[in-house]
Amino acid sequence: MNETYTAQTIYRKPDEGYAGPIFTWDVDNTYLSTNLHSLLGMIGTAVEFAVDKKPVPGAVWLLRELRRERSESGELQRGGERRPIYFVSASPAAMRPVLERRLLLDEIEFDGITLRNWTGLLLSGRLGAIRTAFAYKLLALLGNRLVFPAAASEVLFGDDLEQDPLIYATYSRILEPSSAATDICALVSCHGLRRSDARYLEMLAERARNATAARRAVARVIIRRDTTGGRCVPYECTEAHDSRIRAVDDMLQAALVLHAEHIVSLPGVHRVALGMLDEGVRESRLWESLERSVQRGLCSDHTARSLAEQWGSSIGTPIRRTPAEGFGA
Repeated sequence: MNETYTAQTIYRKPDEGYAGPIFTWDVDNTYLSTNLHSLLGMIGTAVEFAVDKKPVPGAVWLLRELRRERSESGELQRGGERRPIYFVSASPAAMRPVLERRLLLDEIEFDGITLRNWTGLLLSGRLGAIRTAFAYKLLALLGNRLVFPAAASEVLFGDDLEQDPLIYATYSRILEPSSAATDICALVSCHGLRRSDARYLEMLAERARNATAARRAVARVIIRRDTTGGRCVPYECTEAHDSRIRAVDDMLQAALVLHAEHIVSLPGVHRVALGMLDEGVRESRLWESLERSVQRGLCSDHTARSLAEQWGSSIGTPIRRTPAEGFGA
């Protein structure tokens, strides 16, 4: 039944003994800037060529940092295992060649991609599952979890334009050992899932729980806030879904959250900032983002001061790239 909803492609699986982080990214408005606010925008997104698609500022640079296997100094270890990256998107499976071409253009290594099987859903009469991504994404995440190493923990990336905070919070709770008695059928009944499909989801969730040995299967959830057209969901509303969720304004703040958790090095955070500058983000916006990160507790004063020293030591001073801080460092 999972194939009715999902079109999963796993190119590489981590070694069975891998106990590090696995990064799962949404595509629309997380990796790629997408206009989902109008019918014309959605149609335009569907027919764009790979070269026409534009990444969210900083996303490419953050993905590259996540791929790195860090040494104690925070730099890439030669011969070290690359940290796994997977994509899960509600886009139709026919978009796979375009998305993979875009990833190639951005020089992003990844290990798998799961898209929605719109053809299978239409042929089986599951129109409700096309209107909402809730059931599909839960099935896709659980399907991936079954091929992940038992001791690995996940870091999930999404946006607040659709249902990612609720989906990721539900998925996180499903994988907790204490949720064995959760009535998943009741949980998803209002999200376009047939009872037979809900029972299958319940069985899949139990298998995923039994296959998970990590203390917290989901370690962190990063939600990028969409502010297009004046839309702005309060931070606290997004984070209320689950304590693991952090709402961020941009990829600099995402990098700072992950630096605090020893996933991205400080030089890596700096590279993300420099990448955003190259993509046209104003320097003043980066300073504002850094200030807000401190105010919201996303990073420490010490981290902010260290970054400020690299950027120019005071608010309003241009961020400078030094020879030792190239993108390939």
